[in-house]
Amino acid sequence: MEPSLFETLLKIAICCVKRKGFFIVSLAMPSLIAAFVIWFILEPRYKATAIFTTTQTTSGVANFGMSAMSEFLKMPGLGGGGGSKILGSLLSQDNKEDLLVAYSKSWEFYDNIAKKFDLANHYKVKSKYKADLYKIISKNIDLDWNKDDMLELSVEDKDFKMARAINDHIVYLLDSTYAVLGTHSINKKRKFFELQLDSATKDLLAIEEKFIKFQNDNRFYDFSSQLTATMEFLTSRSIAKIAVDDELGHKGQSAQHEKLRLHLSNLDNQLQKSKEYRNNTVPLLELDKAPELAVQHTQLELELKNQFMRYLNLLQICESVKFEEMDRTNAILRISSAWDNPKKSSPPRAALMLIAIGVSVVLSVFLCVFAEWHKGDSNSSRLLKNFFAELRGL
Repeated sequence: MEPSLFETLLKIAICCVKRKGFFIVSLAMPSLIAAFVIWFILEPRYKATAIFTTTQTTSGVANFGMSAMSEFLKMPGLGGGGGSKILGSLLSQDNKEDLLVAYSKSWEFYDNIAKKFDLANHYKVKSKYKADLYKIISKNIDLDWNKDDMLELSVEDKDFKMARAINDHIVYLLDSTYAVLGTHSINKKRKFFELQLDSATKDLLAIEEKFIKFQNDNRFYDFSSQLTATMEFLTSRSIAKIAVDDELGHKGQSAQHEKLRLHLSNLDNQLQKSKEYRNNTVPLLELDKAPELAVQHTQLELELKNQFMRYLNLLQICESVKFEEMDRTNAILRISSAWDNPKKSSPPRAALMLIAIGVSVVLSVFLCVFAEWHKGDSNSSRLLKNFFAELRGL
């Protein structure tokens, strides 16, 4: 009958008790060696941590410019097109923090720190290749977003004072870099909107000239006023013509008759050439062309208004960006600064010792079982042979 797992484990325990001296020695020796290595050989590491975010201070004028920018995005010439994408990238401020994270992984960043603190000698790097030194630096420095959406900078080193000094210097570098990025962003924004303003000014002057030329060529200025004046003129002349026609029908050939006929001819000419006459300085319309001219006039007037609004918005934006360029403050706000922390961050000695003791126990049990199995004659030996046979079968 095959022994149960409980019986097998019980036999293993009995085997260890029978060889308790050997078990204790085989357990103690690896544990002591591991403790010596962990406490005296492995180099302790210290961590300095700083948490910060970015701050941007803008005035009321700059905020007004931002609202003008949002209105400018709604203009027909930019909405949904490439211009809105360009503006989106110009107005976006979120990407500068990501640029800081990217900069913290660049070789220029590593080179600056290595020279500042002579890290080649500090880390005892004998390689002639800078990449080997940069690789060590990159392992010791970590900059990323924490769970509160703030930037967290961690620096590890064998000297806790050096870790804090490196951390402070990195924050200074990032602060300077962020200020440069902010200035560059504002300059790029200002140049973009100045070009847009120049273009809007030219477009406004062109459509204004086109609008004035249309009005002068067609004597079409205000459709409502001109139509009213034209109808009043035609009505008065038509009534006068009817009256003259009626009077001519009752008079014979006479000097008075001839005068009426001339007056009637004059009224006919006025009606045929009504556009050459003025009523209270308002040019009259040619009624057959009036609808088409009214449509063209409305389109040109609407285009002129749109161009003027575009010009006005861009002018406001340019002024606000110029003010922002002088008034804006780009800085890093430290939430938590690094400090001299003598508490070791690595290696995790307690965890390593638990692992070492666990391995030592397993090793001691295995050695005791192996010795009993190798002895070869006892009942325990046969059980252990069966147990190892089962293990080999698996």
